[in-house]
Amino acid sequence: MITPSQLDYIAQKVAEYMKPKDELLNTKQCAEWLGLSTKALTQRARIGDIPSHKRKGLYYFSKNEITEFYLKKP
Repeated sequence: MITPSQLDYIAQKVAEYMKPKDELLNTKQCAEWLGLSTKALTQRARIGDIPSHKRKGLYYFSKNEITEFYLKKP
């Protein structure tokens, strides 16, 4: 018989397996995907209104993080 803690562990592993693979987008790709201008997207990233990652002066966006962000937004 499976214990509750084992069941929780199995459920967690199944959820991780089912999670869609992430895709990293540059500013242009993300703007096109969201239907925004690159300027509007960059401004939102700069003020922290959209999840982003900045490396060497360029913004990158995780498709999973943005999807989750907009699904949780009221």
